[in-house]
Amino acid sequence: MNDQARQPPVYADLLRASLNRNADRPCFHAKRGGTWRTWTYAEFHRGINRMTDALKKAGFGFGHNGVVIGENSPEWVIAYHSYFFAGGCTVPIDPHLPLPEIREIVRLTTASFVACSKELFNVFKDIGAELSCIKKTLVLDGPARGAGETFDGFCSTGDESADAPARPFFANDTTVIIFTSGTTGKAKGVALNQRNFTTTPLHVVPRMNVGPADTMLAALPLHHVFGAAACITGALCAGMDLVFVPSVKGPLILEALRDKRVTILPAVPKMVSLFYDAIERSVRSKGIPALCVFRALMLLSFVLGPILGRAFQKKLFSSVHAALGGKLNLIVSGGASLQKKYFNGFRGMGFTIVEGYGLTETFGPITLCPGNHPRLGSVGPVLPDNEMKIHEPDISGVGEVLFRGAAVFKGYYNDDAHTKTVFDEQGWFHTGDVGKTDSNGYLYLSGRIKDLIVLESGKNAYPDEIEDYFSTSELIEEIGVFGVRVHDTEIIAALIVPAASVVSTYGADKAGDVIYNEVVRMGRNLPSYKKPADFAVVKGPLPRTTTQKLKKHELRQMYYARRDASGKIKPPSRPMPAVDTALLSTMEYQRAARHIGSLADAGRYYEALPSHHLELDAGLDSMRRVELFCRLEEEFSIVFPEDALLKTQTVGDLCRLVMELKSPSLAVPEAVSAQTLRQRMSGASAPDIALPGHNTLFSDAIPRFAFSLSKALWGLAVSGAADFQCEGPVIFCANHGSYIDILWLLYVLPYNVRVNTFTTGKSEVLKSPVLSPFLKNIPFIPVERGGDVVKALRLSAAALKKGKNLIIFPEGGRSRTGRMKPFKAGIGILMLETNASVVPVKIKGSYDIWPAGKLPRIIGGRRFGPSVTFGERLTLQKLIERGKLSPYSTDEQIAACIQNIVEEM
Repeated sequence: MNDQARQPPVYADLLRASLNRNADRPCFHAKRGGTWRTWTYAEFHRGINRMTDALKKAGFGFGHNGVVIGENSPEWVIAYHSYFFAGGCTVPIDPHLPLPEIREIVRLTTASFVACSKELFNVFKDIGAELSCIKKTLVLDGPARGAGETFDGFCSTGDESADAPARPFFANDTTVIIFTSGTTGKAKGVALNQRNFTTTPLHVVPRMNVGPADTMLAALPLHHVFGAAACITGALCAGMDLVFVPSVKGPLILEALRDKRVTILPAVPKMVSLFYDAIERSVRSKGIPALCVFRALMLLSFVLGPILGRAFQKKLFSSVHAALGGKLNLIVSGGASLQKKYFNGFRGMGFTIVEGYGLTETFGPITLCPGNHPRLGSVGPVLPDNEMKIHEPDISGVGEVLFRGAAVFKGYYNDDAHTKTVFDEQGWFHTGDVGKTDSNGYLYLSGRIKDLIVLESGKNAYPDEIEDYFSTSELIEEIGVFGVRVHDTEIIAALIVPAASVVSTYGADKAGDVIYNEVVRMGRNLPSYKKPADFAVVKGPLPRTTTQKLKKHELRQMYYARRDASGKIKPPSRPMPAVDTALLSTMEYQRAARHIGSLADAGRYYEALPSHHLELDAGLDSMRRVELFCRLEEEFSIVFPEDALLKTQTVGDLCRLVMELKSPSLAVPEAVSAQTLRQRMSGASAPDIALPGHNTLFSDAIPRFAFSLSKALWGLAVSGAADFQCEGPVIFCANHGSYIDILWLLYVLPYNVRVNTFTTGKSEVLKSPVLSPFLKNIPFIPVERGGDVVKALRLSAAALKKGKNLIIFPEGGRSRTGRMKPFKAGIGILMLETNASVVPVKIKGSYDIWPAGKLPRIIGGRRFGPSVTFGERLTLQKLIERGKLSPYSTDEQIAACIQNIVEEM
């Protein structure tokens, strides 16, 4: 500790006052074993006391550094505080950093203690074998496999009555060292002191007009300054309670918002956009009338909201507020710029949404819009005790943003040379960001100096501005814009991830053409110097930092890799995140990877990595994911939760879920269904599920008209239907070339068969202006692409058990080329589980008459010879007797067998 004069206030004093003032109030909420557990401020206080005293007894003190790494949790926050209350410094580390970077941070800080999640214990065991500085590794979330001292066990040796926060601090005492690589890839340690920690509790909290009555969601990673400033220094000093979410995933966040009635959501723009887009999708799914009502309410809100207030706006959108828990009021966005659509959208629905700006070097926010006066596109005026100026502004007032004051750090850890490059002689910190201020001191950012693209014409292009513009397209999921040199000329380049709807509708091969046309269309409204000169379509997601900022140096690597001999975009070569490295040696990963490899596209070797997306990378469609989950349930004797198929996106997510479900501490009756996926798909009894009914007009008159018209225009021929006798449930299994297939197939069935037949199809066709009215009035079972396929299978099985028939197009959608696509395993599952027979159906000519994305050929369709041919009714037993299947054939083998029969017809 230095000898300079005391400079109150310091963070330790603010926290101690809050701990005493709010002792009996709830402090933390975290889900454990499927149920919420609550810690009071007094329990938090005792936890800090115990660990701080235990650290001192173990020899940890002044000059020592302690690492905390893992998911957000009460234990993480206790460890975060205890290191500096014991006299040392805290080093929070991003668990998604590559292992070499984590090892280097430990080496640079000579960290003697590590508090980590159990999945990282072996990682630090290996690091400890290389670096002698590590004396002890504690496991935050219970015993690790094999060894390791638990967090609770270590803390039990400490005295809970020792008041750790009473330790005196000076304002300049270094408290936390945060290593950040930002968007440039070069890591540096930011040394933050007690005074830096006071800005949020002293100035942000009053500016937002929040306090002890509020509940804040801790979804942002606490190792980053945005999450730490909002959820640690801001919330805890104000007496709020925190709701922990272990990762930034929509379903987990929604669950926490609803269960714990959260009022404040700190978020990065990516989170904000995901929530708003989900609201819009929900409205669109209800049809055009619902969308018109939504937009009318939004217009009404903007017209009358300023007069009648927030209460009126919330009432207009009461269903949206209810879906988000009913209490959410304030959304604080930071880390990147927020698009106009999302800012206005949430304000129109009655939420208070503001933007702020800060850096690791300012420990989070240093400018922030007031809650009662947010401005679109602005990150607000500078906070008290700090100064801001624009350095060397151009004619439009844009220049580099500079700060000095209480929030600004004093220097980089053991790096005087780098520190001198960011501070000038007057003590101003040069942020590297460019922007301008208005007459009221509100800051408007333009981008990073390093990202600025200076073209040959002398024009300046800001990537953030171009990204924001193209991101408004519903066809573009992500876009990263950057400058590159091609033939000694600086150009604007971009990498674009198409929206999921583009890939599902047009296929991966055609997605590039769709995006090209969209970029050209939108580019017509831009000045020529702002249009991307070159871009590539990639499957994404684009590489980002913890706070979702695009890593421009990696985007450039991906772009330059495109220019090799193969002409394909390749991901940059970078080390695997430590949390993924830790998974590689686990039994759960090795067995899951084996199954994923066997289920991946036939004819190619595939090695699944933890970061790989189950669909985008491994190529597992919804049915193959179901089979994967079924295999893992059987192998590990576990039962996946009802929503696991939808929530689990990556290989790593799946492996961690398996580990969690295997844990004896999990309260199985509360956490998961008692039935396995296979039992859920086939075990629904007929009365369990309400099945839709028939409308005679739509089930008879419209198909009759379509068939008659098709016969007159194109000479449609039918064979096999007259000989068909339907006794017991039958699955009509047909290839699919056009929207008109369903109308043909329904009508050519005998009437007594047709009225007892259900149709399955992808849910997107319900949005078709041609088919939507028809399908909504017949027994139609929608199958969501990438969605809850288990529900569709249960409905189908229930229909068959009621003696109904099914029409299935096992390709999963219309052919985009006219060639038959592989049949999905659903047909095999239904045959195995219900013992229903199948009638193969071959449809010819429908693709040629009405190909996807085009209008029907009214004239000249006869030359294609359209026809519908019914094959022989087949049972599994009959296929086995004919040698086409074995008694042990899998669902996929059954589907392939049926496809071969249809192709040969």
